[in-house]
Amino acid sequence: MNDALYDAVAFGMRYWFLLLIALMLFTLIGVSVAEYKRHKSIMNMVGTYVGYLETEPTEDEPALRFGIAKGTVIGSGKRADIIIDDPEVSKTHAVILRRGNKTAISPSGGSEYFLNGCRYDRPCRIYSGDVLVFGSVRMRVFLKEEQTDDA
Repeated sequence: MNDALYDAVAFGMRYWFLLLIALMLFTLIGVSVAEYKRHKSIMNMVGTYVGYLETEPTEDEPALRFGIAKGTVIGSGKRADIIIDDPEVSKTHAVILRRGNKTAISPSGGSEYFLNGCRYDRPCRIYSGDVLVFGSVRMRVFLKEEQTDDA
């Protein structure tokens, strides 16, 4: 081995830990930036929710909460906003829409749902405290009141 190559390898072996620390630092910065962007996008969405659906707890699973935006798709497909893993639930089973103070649920593609124990295949207005059933999943509705600026 010639002297120049030997000196270069010796230099690299002396300072390899600095390269390792630099690599770890860049990885940490990259992960931190990605986490910050994810957190920022979630926090931006928090203000867009008009309420939430809460599943009833079972012996196997605790209660889960799902935010309702002004247009929320409920179904078993990956593109649904609220995914329900049940064979009786279609990929896009229903849509919850909010216009002003009025919130309604509308079935998609001939689907049916239960609202407070009654079966529906058409759009219905929903209120806080209502119980929706999709397949074997029961959910209670909680809606925020629309805020108006009375000056």
